[in-house]
Amino acid sequence: MSQKFNELKRQVQNIDKDKVRQLVKEIKQAFEDGKINENERNELISTAKQSFSDIDLGGLGGFGKKE
Repeated sequence: MSQKFNELKRQVQNIDKDKVRQLVKEIKQAFEDGKINENERNELISTAKQSFSDIDLGGLGGFGKKE
């Protein structure tokens, strides 16, 4: 495999993982602090999952955004 392929594969595998981790931490902390309730926490997590499945990958072979 080429070096560029390996670099791009690593990037694809790690895309936005840091942002997701931070968001999950913030949601958990807000719930623990009593700033949001369990229903709000569940809705936020559901919305986050939905948002990541709807990412538009620019028409790469049908991957990405759901129609």
